[in-house]
Amino acid sequence: MAITVVTPLPSISRASPTFKAETNNFFSTLLPAFTVQSNQQALDIAAVGVQVTADKAAAAASVTAADVQVGLAATQVTYATAQANAAALSAADAASAAGAQIWYSGVTYAAGAVAWSPVNRRVYRRSNTGSGLVDPSIDTANWAIVGLNAAVAVAASNLDCSLGDFFTKTVAGNTTFTVSNVPASPVRFGLILRITHTSGVLTMPTGTIWSEGIAPTFTTGKVHLIFLLTEDGGTKWRGAALANYAS
Repeated sequence: MAITVVTPLPSISRASPTFKAETNNFFSTLLPAFTVQSNQQALDIAAVGVQVTADKAAAAASVTAADVQVGLAATQVTYATAQANAAALSAADAASAAGAQIWYSGVTYAAGAVAWSPVNRRVYRRSNTGSGLVDPSIDTANWAIVGLNAAVAVAASNLDCSLGDFFTKTVAGNTTFTVSNVPASPVRFGLILRITHTSGVLTMPTGTIWSEGIAPTFTTGKVHLIFLLTEDGGTKWRGAALANYAS
């Protein structure tokens, strides 16, 4: 059975002129992909272990062959442990490179501020200004983990970029979307909007442009996935859409 190969995470230099863009790409794209690969590798290794156990039971008369398989499984487990340790170190390095500080109880954090949890060492973003005594890894009402695309339900029609980059909205009437708290240029920021379209006309944020200048057609009773990318702080949004999925 093939074992998934994990693509190493790149290092990020504070001296790089594209440091902010590289950091944003690290958390929004590279780190999630690294996590997916690491998880898949762990599953692959677990499957190897199961297969080894089955082979050993079926080939009880061939003790030598079974021992070789067990040794292979042990080697794979060791490799997985090393990968997990490397992932933890890379996450810590990335948090440091992004300027995230350790979270302190009782300290007031501004909306959009990032801090890493001393409980699990993952980086979280504050969704509103305030302080608290509960670690970000537990306080999901006020903190969102960075880089895992947790869904943000849109209450009205504003996409608040300080809350995340994956938004969901059920639309039952004419709706014009707006965007707030967009990272300033030269940081590139991309978001995904999933719309459950019951009725009404959809209007994207000011500055949205489409490929070839042709806006997609959104059909009611369907689900749409809309991708928006800005490279100038939200003045212009390049849009793409996967429209009209069955709901």
